[in-house]
Amino acid sequence: MQVTAEREGNKLTLSFSKAFNFHSRISFVEAYKNQPADLSFELDFRKTQTVDSSALGMLMIFREHAGGKDADITIVGCSPELKKLFEIAQFQSIFNFV
Repeated sequence: MQVTAEREGNKLTLSFSKAFNFHSRISFVEAYKNQPADLSFELDFRKTQTVDSSALGMLMIFREHAGGKDADITIVGCSPELKKLFEIAQFQSIFNFV
């Protein structure tokens, strides 16, 4: 599976495989679509090497599902390359990074 979900209390952790891209869309949406929007979300990119532009768009759609500007979303485990990609996309202004 490309995206896995693990819920612990009021936190849902979504873990991504080696590549987060257009082909991940179904497993990504399935991982969060039936979860309440008022959860705390952690997006775990420890195993991820590549993220494409469609994945960036999916993250923006996910943010809206999670409450928009009031969403509690933290991105963890980014490689330096992914961190740079997220910075170029200015994601640091809309997501929390650890």
